[in-house]
Amino acid sequence: MNNCHKQIIRSIMIALWCIIPLLFPLMLYINYNSDIGQLKQLKKYHINKEYDKEIELAHWLIENDEILSTEAAAILGDRYYTGDGVEQNYTKAVEYYKRVAENNIDIPKRIRTKSAVVHSMITLGKLHSQGIGVEQNYDKAVEYYNKAIIHSKIYDQIMIQRWRVIYVILILEIMHKDGIGIRQDLEKAKEYYSLAKNLMKKLDRLYIIVEIK
Repeated sequence: MNNCHKQIIRSIMIALWCIIPLLFPLMLYINYNSDIGQLKQLKKYHINKEYDKEIELAHWLIENDEILSTEAAAILGDRYYTGDGVEQNYTKAVEYYKRVAENNIDIPKRIRTKSAVVHSMITLGKLHSQGIGVEQNYDKAVEYYNKAIIHSKIYDQIMIQRWRVIYVILILEIMHKDGIGIRQDLEKAKEYYSLAKNLMKKLDRLYIIVEIK
């Protein structure tokens, strides 16, 4: 290889070294917009009640898109829970909700993904407390409800699924106050009550809460 060829190769390598870092943000931008497009398509199918297409896309995302697989699994959980587009199957709904809730503990702080996780945790709490799709287990319901509260906190003061989370906190307050399915614990009930009350104040909404006697 003569010096001319070596110089050409060296120039190409230098050019690639300079260009690749510039391409990375572009790739991220393309992937981001692709994800946004997929989410919009899911939303469109849902609004138009095209559940077959929504379910098909959700399955595809689970297999091919690591970022959106969590939201897709939550959607499939919802479809089996409601029976829209598929035969209603609470057991299958629980499987998909668990896939979301238990395999995404250390997920990035992406609000839509976090929201899917919190939604799945709350629904699993409800299903376990009522014995739907699973054996009734109040301890497990409390566990999922508490996980939902923890994972709803993101970016300091911002909360996702805020009203459902407050509702869950009040459910936990009642369960501990009246000993519903679990050991009665008035001190714990007061803690949940105070937490719900403080969150409502932060949201600047007027709510009447009956004080624990």
